[in-house]
Amino acid sequence: MPAERIRLERGSLLSLLDEAVVLARSVFGRVYLATAIPPALLLGLATVVQLRNMRSFLPAAEGGSIGTFLAGAGLSFLAYLLYGASTGLANAAMVEGTTREMEGREVRGLALWRWVFRGKVLGTLALMGLLIGGGFLLCFLPGLYLAVVYALAVPIMAGEGLSGYGVLSRSRTLVLHTTEKRTFSPGLGWVIVVFLTAVVLSYGVSLAIQFPISVLGQLFLVRNILGEAARQAEAARNPMAMFPTWFLGLQLVAAVLSGLAKQAVALYSAAAFTLLFRRLRGRREGTDLVAALDALGAPE
Repeated sequence: MPAERIRLERGSLLSLLDEAVVLARSVFGRVYLATAIPPALLLGLATVVQLRNMRSFLPAAEGGSIGTFLAGAGLSFLAYLLYGASTGLANAAMVEGTTREMEGREVRGLALWRWVFRGKVLGTLALMGLLIGGGFLLCFLPGLYLAVVYALAVPIMAGEGLSGYGVLSRSRTLVLHTTEKRTFSPGLGWVIVVFLTAVVLSYGVSLAIQFPISVLGQLFLVRNILGEAARQAEAARNPMAMFPTWFLGLQLVAAVLSGLAKQAVALYSAAAFTLLFRRLRGRREGTDLVAALDALGAPE
């Protein structure tokens, strides 16, 4: 997609969100499947591991043990950790794809993953993850603050080739920059709105997929619990053991579909942050013509 189709000179946040739709649609066929399938499959794997652990834990049954359950819980944690890491890498690959599209370069899924697995990119992502994760562990708010001010780190890596702490420092500078003496920069507000938009969309599509499965599960559980006394006793020991294998398979399908839907939202978010990086860089470095004219009081 030629870069001129993206109207970076327009200043409203609403226009940026609209342009993100255009950019995401332009690269969808070349980026989405290559970057969405691995996280979605890992989410399905994590769901299966968790459900198997819940089904096998029978504290009142012969052979059940806390140790077995804790081992399964550790395996579940590892599976979800792998899913989270794959999501972060996939989202970075999406940003690289939208950046290449903006610059008129070739966009191919394999090339995006090769870019992500460069040592300097992996190192920067790991550093950013440790800082943000540490902030959340300390007192939540520091982690939230770092997540916001480092939101442009991946677009900066993709667009300018920087790495390491310099990327994080530049992201913070762009997000917090303001031409006036304000305590709340426009860039900070824009990042928060884009974040919230992505979170709401991701939660909405996930709920739309998971809700019918959850309702079916509740109906199945109530139907069995209200049945025979023997089934009631089994439900008291472990309700998850009552569900047949086909229902657990349905949970797997729902998890994979939910993962695919979330990655579709992630592609839109990647496009939005790619555009936002260019918008904020233009405003700070004086390349935003409309902002300059507005500062001079020029009529529209």
